[in-house]
Amino acid sequence: MSTQGFDASSVKRSTWVAGGGAVVLLLSTFFAWWKVSALGFSVNASGWDTGALGKLVFLMALIAIALVIVDHQKIELSWLPVQVPLVLMGASILAVLFVLMRFVDTPDHVDWAWGLYLALIASLVTAYGAFMKVQEM
Repeated sequence: MSTQGFDASSVKRSTWVAGGGAVVLLLSTFFAWWKVSALGFSVNASGWDTGALGKLVFLMALIAIALVIVDHQKIELSWLPVQVPLVLMGASILAVLFVLMRFVDTPDHVDWAWGLYLALIASLVTAYGAFMKVQEM
């Protein structure tokens, strides 16, 4: 029997926070961000369906997940001009900005749905995890 395996206690808290936030952010793009209700009927639009900003949030979350994995595995990216936690911080700040822009740039007669709130919380959690990683440098 092999004693090798995944040890969750070896993963830093900043990795859990940034990675968990990024995964939830990625998933939130498939949940309802907008809703329209009229005459007893309701129609929802997922983050993916709300235009380019929803797709950019998905891309930033995907980049953040990849960077968290790269950082945890200690993969050397010597071709990057800055360290991985700083790139993670940039991607997570962009995700926060894109989600906030989606809040501001909502069409008339359209309400915000719960998935957009989830995306905002997840993007802020990801940014906080990235901030924790920068503090560890």
